[in-house]
Amino acid sequence: MSASTVVRIDPEDRKVFVGRTKEQIKDAPEFHRDQHLGNAGYREELGTYYGTGAPFGGRPA
Repeated sequence: MSASTVVRIDPEDRKVFVGRTKEQIKDAPEFHRDQHLGNAGYREELGTYYGTGAPFGGRPA
């Protein structure tokens, strides 16, 4: 999930709140560490899915 979707963190309850529905999270591209860690194509797919236009909520290059 893109860090730009985080809206609030509750450290006491150890919860992270995001600005997405459960359906949007469920339908997001699945992460498999062995396949996707360091994979630029996967990062671009996430950026496109979350509507940021760039990987992980960054600025488009």
